Amino acid sequence: MRRLSLGLLLFVALSATTVARAQVQQAGQRAPTPAQWAEIRATAARFVDRESPPGILPFRMSSPAVLASALHTTFAHYFPPYPLALSDVPTTNDAYNRVLLNPDGGHGQFVRIGGYLRDRPLPVGPWPSRYWRQIDYAIEIMRAERIGLDGFECDLLRAPPSPQFSDSDAVHLLMQTADAVAPEFRIVVEPDGAALRHVPAANVAAAVASLARYPSAYRLSDGRLLITPFAPDIEGPQYWQAVLADLQSRGIRTAFIPVLLNWRRAASQFASLSYAMSAWGERDVDGTENGFRGFDTAMAPDTSLVMMPVGPQDVRPKVQRFWESRNTDAYRMLWARAIAQGVRFVQIVTWNDYSETTGISPSAGTQFLFYDLTAYFNDWYKTGTPPPIVHDAIYYSERTEIIPPETGSLADATMRPMGRTPVSNRIQMLAFLTAPATIKIALNGRTWHQNEPAGLAVFSIPAEPGRPVFSVVRSGTVAAQVRSAWDIHRSFTVENPAYFGGSSNRPFIPVPPWVGDPNG
Repeated sequence: MRRLSLGLLLFVALSATTVARAQVQQAGQRAPTPAQWAEIRATAARFVDRESPPGILPFRMSSPAVLASALHTTFAHYFPPYPLALSDVPTTNDAYNRVLLNPDGGHGQFVRIGGYLRDRPLPVGPWPSRYWRQIDYAIEIMRAERIGLDGFECDLLRAPPSPQFSDSDAVHLLMQTADAVAPEFRIVVEPDGAALRHVPAANVAAAVASLARYPSAYRLSDGRLLITPFAPDIEGPQYWQAVLADLQSRGIRTAFIPVLLNWRRAASQFASLSYAMSAWGERDVDGTENGFRGFDTAMAPDTSLVMMPVGPQDVRPKVQRFWESRNTDAYRMLWARAIAQGVRFVQIVTWNDYSETTGISPSAGTQFLFYDLTAYFNDWYKTGTPPPIVHDAIYYSERTEIIPPETGSLADATMRPMGRTPVSNRIQMLAFLTAPATIKIALNGRTWHQNEPAGLAVFSIPAEPGRPVFSVVRSGTVAAQVRSAWDIHRSFTVENPAYFGGSSNRPFIPVPPWVGDPNG
């Protein structure tokens, strides 16, 4: 599903400059001392504790020890170009706001597509520390740990002799931070077959070997280093056989899981190399339900182990395409399939790729919608039973615009629907219910309602302009209620098919300009 030209689209000019400048600054710094690492860890922990205090979730998660000892393993795909901050400046003046979300940013080069991004990370910092990047990475790691993830699959975009591959680049700093602040959290090296296209196999092996020295590098119980290249079918199995042989010559035993673009065609080609099989997956509801049906069964002739891709949505202004995920439907379907089939691994696609709007990390647009849902379904996946609901709560999902089925009619920002699912404009309510209740959505003087038993209830209505109010009512008393933070518009100049969200149990975190603005 990911375009093969991704390696050419990794950074827009100004954000690349910002990241490179930050890396140069880091390169001139000494590594943090043990005392400085302790302060980095404490600063990040205070931030995560403040945003997610005990009892914030409407369900009781299993203990970290139970989740860590589960037979199933969950990773999230980490995309280095989009960290929590591209520079340590106030949010209103950072590169996300000035350049990537702003249609006029980058000297107007994104005007035609209405801005390079439609969402961004929730603001953090700035920090009164020279080690602000390590603090930000520590926050991301601790957030992931808090919802029971075992690690990140980190997209490896560079290899020697590139000057951007060094001990101060994003992948190295992420792994150094994991080593120092979260000894149980692991990083899986995921060489990017699109970005590394035509790079000699020996250079890719050298990059992997450089990262294998970190304690946080994920290894199986038998000591083999796990590597999970994205799109290895671009170069083909012989190329990756050469990479593995080079690593073997360096004394690094490996377990190989290809994340295939075309799993139907390429799975048999990679079978002899592979410990397990994976794919980049489907993004629209019909593709999830039908096109991806039987993924693990189809892989059975080649391997008994599968890594299931699970992704929330996919909206790509950079190439003017999107897939219809129908609010949270596609995400919940994929989790349900992973749970029912008992697959060995799950890769969440993604943690933070804002250029494709696939992230589950807390963001300005989705807030904690996909983050909290991940905590719920990951617990279920790992333990075999859904976590018990301990208080009523509402989550909601909606677009900020009513997208016409014939998208592509706007001159300045055209987005073309892909996949087989028709464009859908729905407002969706997800209610965690401790007991049977009536769930309601009110909009423009009308109210829709539905009676539901205890558990996770899903209720959708047609979208129309306005700002809906969601309620849980039990025995005539409102048990939970929230008004959407997002206005729905019929008229707009910047097309944004991304689903945004919020909840009743977490305060809405105000967003900077551009996010959700229908006029850019």
